[in-house]
Amino acid sequence: MILIKDYVFGVICFCFELLLFDWLKRTSEDVLFNLFSFRLINLNCLTYKK
Repeated sequence: MILIKDYVFGVICFCFELLLFDWLKRTSEDVLFNLFSFRLINLNCLTYKK
């Protein structure tokens, strides 16, 4: 049960990251900034999951 919950949270988090990454890509021309933000969000999600 815990594994399923972690998996679902991971998928939701991943989808959220993709949407936010897409939004950043459209609003900012700085690719490095986008990638940095994407990584930062991903780290936050992983930290929250544990």
